[in-house]
This record gives sequence, structure tokens and C-alpha cells, in this order.
Amino acid sequence: MDNSTEGAKGQAIIDLAAMLPDLWVGNPVLHPDDPRPDKEQTVTVTVGATGIADVTNVEVFMYDNGVYVSTMKLENLKPGEQKDVVFAWTPKAGEHELKFVIDPNGAITESDESNNDVTTTTTARGASSSTPGFECVLLVAAVLGVVAILSRRRN
Repeated sequence: MDNSTEGAKGQAIIDLAAMLPDLWVGNPVLHPDDPRPDKEQTVTVTVGATGIADVTNVEVFMYDNGVYVSTMKLENLKPGEQKDVVFAWTPKAGEHELKFVIDPNGAITESDESNNDVTTTTTARGASSSTPGFECVLLVAAVLGVVAILSRRRN
């Protein structure tokens, strides 16, 4: 006796995975694209959903070198819809691996979890604004040192 369902009449096969939402996150865009240390900038990621039902309370996390930075929350995302999520970010000097994860806690049952994160690397270069005018302070100190030395030589 053949146990296959091939050729069975009146049966419908439902692909449940196709009915579940699939959240995804696109490549980050930095603005400006050449980050400076200690200067706030924005990072935008596009997120979207497929499936047949709206998803609500969608969280997107941002990490910098594995350290949590912040969360943005979308109240509603419709099937086929895409939205830009904008994060504020103030980098320190050096290399950064930025990671963005949609539905990081797995609160939404999805057909595909493999496209829920994206990573990019960037480097924050240039003078840090955490010590504004520090170069001027050094210059003034050097000039005062030279003046003090010259004053002692005259006496």
C-alpha cells in the first residue's frame, strides 16, 4: 500500500511559513559617512516586513563594538512596508563595529530569523572635541615657559 499523499484529491496544503511575518534589516547609512570622535551623528537603517499580517511593537537595537547603544521602536509595520529607523550615535576615536538587530528578543515568530541583523564597520578619525582648545592651552603654556626661561637669563 502506498502511504504518500501525492495525488490526493480535495486536500489543500498550507505553507504556514509563508503566512508568518519575516522582518529584515538593511545596510546602515552613516551621516556624515566619515565619523569624527565625540561628534554626534546619525545612522539610518531601513527595516521591513513580509507576510500577511501587521506586526506591532517592533524593536531595533544598535550595538557599538558589542556594547548596547540604544533601542528604537516601531509601533506598526505592515506586510511589504519599509521604514527608516534613525539612531543618534556619538563615536569615540577608533574602529567601530556597528550592529543593528530587529526583534532582538525573538518576541515575534517569524518565517526567517537569519536576516534580522546587519553589521558594518567604520572608523572615527580626527581631532576629538572632548578637549576643545586644548592645543591653544599647550601653546600658551609653551610660550609662558620660554618667557620664564628668558627672564631668568636676563637676571
